[in-house]
Amino acid sequence: MRSLLHLPLTTTILLLLHIQSTTVQAWGKEGHELVANIAYSLLSPTARSLIVNILRTTSDDDTDFLSPLAKIANWADEVRVHPQYKWTGHLHYVDVHDDDVDGGCHPSDFDKDGCAFDYARDCDKDECAVGAIVNFTNILSSYYHHHENDSVDKEEDDIWVEMKATSLKFITHIVGDVHQPLHVSRSTDTGGNDITVKLTSSNNEEEEEDEDDLEALYSYPTTDRNGNLYGHGHSHHHSHNLHSVWDTTIIQHAISKFYQGSFESFQQSIEQDVVSKTLQTFSSSECMDGRNKDCVSTWAQESWNYALHSAYAHVDGTEISTGDSLSDDYLEGRLEVVKKCLGMGGIRLARVLELALGTAEGKEEELSIMVEDKKEEELSLKKMSALRGALS
Repeated sequence: MRSLLHLPLTTTILLLLHIQSTTVQAWGKEGHELVANIAYSLLSPTARSLIVNILRTTSDDDTDFLSPLAKIANWADEVRVHPQYKWTGHLHYVDVHDDDVDGGCHPSDFDKDGCAFDYARDCDKDECAVGAIVNFTNILSSYYHHHENDSVDKEEDDIWVEMKATSLKFITHIVGDVHQPLHVSRSTDTGGNDITVKLTSSNNEEEEEDEDDLEALYSYPTTDRNGNLYGHGHSHHHSHNLHSVWDTTIIQHAISKFYQGSFESFQQSIEQDVVSKTLQTFSSSECMDGRNKDCVSTWAQESWNYALHSAYAHVDGTEISTGDSLSDDYLEGRLEVVKKCLGMGGIRLARVLELALGTAEGKEEELSIMVEDKKEEELSLKKMSALRGALS
């Protein structure tokens, strides 16, 4: 039997649809829930109805702040620790291969040759976050643009039910991932995971250096980026790395210090400060189709720029190294970048879903994009058709 890692990504996805998984607590849940909540609030009623149907859930519960989309936003993190889903770990990030660049890539390197996201180099065989978004979005889109009105038997339809739900869950999560700067970052430090840092931040200045108090305030990373659990003997156990600071700590610090511990208030500030202002001045030329590799690549490049010049740099511009301390100045100085990334992630996720589900306004724009992506969609359809034949 061929290894799943050697199968086309779309085919591998389908083979795993019927595997039961055991979930564990996810990391970075607040950020993913925020992106999904913002996206859901921007969706049309038709798109919302389709999503509720795909997820086979009930309609919105007004007493619950989490939208139906937010409730599944961390599913992809939860299942990747399960053996059958280990292969999906590398779909959550992009390694920009700075090891191929003479002298590497550093915060002071503006416009240096090679210090940019390169799909051919950094997403070989589509196996990165950008390729995953394109593949999963094409699967979802294929149903609503080519399959929904066709006559199918019950077995085939049951397969599509699982395909749609699984694709939607991965899209929701990985669009969030690609908007986290250190998910599009240097391969040489595995996205900041290999840069161990000490937090000297606390809401109580008198306890600033107390490790127990810091541990109570902030979540520590429990898995590496591929979903492998850290053991007690691991160098990162009960310590922060730069990646985890961007996954959770900046958000947790902001909610605790500026938003009275309220997740809802933090989201509302992003909607007001980022989403509303962005939509008022938004350009119709902004590319937000998850089926289009070039579109998604621009989002990755944006995150890479933030990673290199904000995440990897102290507030004074010097590069962060293993063993460095990060204070409130860093956490709060990078908050606006984090808010913008979360807001843009929500805006783009909403548009990705509208286009994939066929519910987007402006059919001329949608048809134009579909023509450009025709070859990619046809390839996805051929792969799925062949697999359905093998399963019958």
